[in-house]
Amino acid sequence: MATVIGNGLGDKITVFKFKAKARYSRKQGHRQPFTEVEIKNIVMPGTGATEGSASPQHSAEKEEN
Repeated sequence: MATVIGNGLGDKITVFKFKAKARYSRKQGHRQPFTEVEIKNIVMPGTGATEGSASPQHSAEKEEN
């Protein structure tokens, strides 16, 4: 299960294209959009675990620690 924390834009980069002897140059900026996600748990298929519940094996490990 995952939760979306927020959206945003990454760091700005400069893309510069240049060809010698052809009088060709192009300058362009770019900021990649991203989504920040928090992973709460990972459920493996076939384990029978439902959303929000831990398997008995994992809960036993937590009690021992």
